[in-house]
Amino acid sequence: MAFDPRILTEVLLPVALVVLLGYGFGRRFDLDLTTYTRTSIYVLMPSLIFDNLTSSALGLADLGRLALLVGFVTVILIGIAWVVSRPFGSLGRSTQSAMMVSIVLVNSGNLGLPVITFAFGQAAIPKAVVIVALTSIVTTTVGVFLSSRGRLSSRDALLRVFRTPLIYALSAALIVNLFGVQLPVAITRAAHLLAQATIPMILLLLGAQLARSSMREQVGPRWKALVTAVGARLVIAPVVVAALTPLLGFSGVEQHALVVQLAMPTAVNAAVVAAEFGGDADFVGGAVVVSTLASLVTMTVLLSVMN
Repeated sequence: MAFDPRILTEVLLPVALVVLLGYGFGRRFDLDLTTYTRTSIYVLMPSLIFDNLTSSALGLADLGRLALLVGFVTVILIGIAWVVSRPFGSLGRSTQSAMMVSIVLVNSGNLGLPVITFAFGQAAIPKAVVIVALTSIVTTTVGVFLSSRGRLSSRDALLRVFRTPLIYALSAALIVNLFGVQLPVAITRAAHLLAQATIPMILLLLGAQLARSSMREQVGPRWKALVTAVGARLVIAPVVVAALTPLLGFSGVEQHALVVQLAMPTAVNAAVVAAEFGGDADFVGGAVVVSTLASLVTMTVLLSVMN
């Protein structure tokens, strides 16, 4: 599988254009971003999780292996993120938490799915969709905890996780999937419609948030921390996944697809979560932009290696 430059022009460029549109929209109008952020957190993202998990046709064994993979990767990356953020204690707890968020949360959906589809074909999609759901769960649990931790105690940050509907959307979706519950068509279609709106809304929000802040002012003094976080996200994360996948029985194209999907840049909705739950949204937004741009290089190398 040789690298095809159309991955850049047909996958990454459209994403960048939507973010740019959001940036221009945010510069032109005085938007109430809190309303849009909460719409994403409390309505759209739960719908995305529910829709992805309830529509998955994978068996319990495959779901379990994928859940173990994402769980192990998340725990290891949290440990790595904690270690690499320690030298930046002088920047404050909020920035350290933002570094951890930028390293742990991965953009497996709006970048991961198109790249996986283009590079590995439709056969890789069922597992890729489950990875999207699982990493969304990480975003809405670990992401909420780390973002809240920047200004709250660990106990209060943990409580914030259980005050969002995301964890309950996950629980409901698992019940539906594992027990074969037949939902009314109206519910499944409504969830699917809302899920389809999630990624465009989040991309527009990122652009609008970037329009409200000066990356040079906010990230400039912390460029070493930013480079460290982006490096860990794009270089260390794929090594971790490549080491774990054989241990869980993944091999061949299946393994390659998982490594590529979990090696994507910082999740776009990480900035949305940081903004809603008191994290350093400027730093995380900068990490999203820089890691996405840098992934043009890392994805080129990774896909070439996977050939």
